[in-house]
Amino acid sequence: MKSQIIGYWENFDGNVAEIAQNHITRLKDMLCDEISKARHTFDSFHKELKKQLKQLYKTRRNERF
Repeated sequence: MKSQIIGYWENFDGNVAEIAQNHITRLKDMLCDEISKARHTFDSFHKELKKQLKQLYKTRRNERF
């Protein structure tokens, strides 16, 4: 029984790694075209995320002093 459980988790780890790699490949393919809607949407998301993180960092930094 214990070996079956270990085997299950070993297979699960491999499946997760494969699924993650497939997602990475798909995202890279979608974003490689600099004029695509997907790339534009991602760039907007990335810009806003950086802006919010920068603001959060400044806020937290000021709270310490």
